[in-house]
Amino acid sequence: MEGEHLDEPFLTEHGARNVAAQCAVVFTGISLMGFAPAVMLWNTSGEWKFDPFYEAGLPMSLPYGILDSHSRMAIAWALAAVLQVAIGVGWVPVPRVVHRVLGYTLCVWGVAAFGSGCVLEMLEYSGVVSFLHWADGVMILLNMVFAVDQAKRRKLSTHSNAALCLIAWCLYPGLARLVGFSLEYFVPCGIDAFGGYEFLTASFCGCLLWSLRTGQTSKPLGVNAVIFGIYATIDLGNALLLGTFLRCPEPLLERWAMFR
Repeated sequence: MEGEHLDEPFLTEHGARNVAAQCAVVFTGISLMGFAPAVMLWNTSGEWKFDPFYEAGLPMSLPYGILDSHSRMAIAWALAAVLQVAIGVGWVPVPRVVHRVLGYTLCVWGVAAFGSGCVLEMLEYSGVVSFLHWADGVMILLNMVFAVDQAKRRKLSTHSNAALCLIAWCLYPGLARLVGFSLEYFVPCGIDAFGGYEFLTASFCGCLLWSLRTGQTSKPLGVNAVIFGIYATIDLGNALLLGTFLRCPEPLLERWAMFR
């Protein structure tokens, strides 16, 4: 906004900014819980697995160096993002330049961390789900650029909303894992086999961002909420088409038996 100045605390002029910051911190904490099983497995066996509950001990087809660096950078990025939000809200009293420098550092760091995730996606997977995960990477980049642009323009309310959307897309994979792991209590196979958990997660993210809209400055929330809704719809359609919506796929031989 034109009347806002750089020396004013980010996110604190209006209650909506405070809510955005609190949601970002809570969202980050919950999402990190989705990565906890992978971290625990790595700490005990030195291996990173998408689903530690079903893939522990299985041969690894991905380059370990890329996988290891991606996992470390992504988790550390999430922790640094919490610090960045805390500084912006004013919970951590440091000079404003720290917020600016850390923000640019997180941008470069994020490109490396989540870009390596897209590389891993190309090496290991294909199809609709991979397309959605690449779309996640695109949304991270777009929100990152928009958040920096709005900060430079001193449009701090819009900046805070864009930052929340950025965090939502960056940490969406952790939240999706948490939802998927919880569903494994009811679906007797790994999250690499059954579908639908991303539909539930993306729907939740979209509804959360949509509910936080308060005015003109919250347009980023509305746009990202709609894109999360599209993401959820595509994942739902894919799971229904494959017959894996919250259920394990039938064995391949049985599926082909119908054509004999």
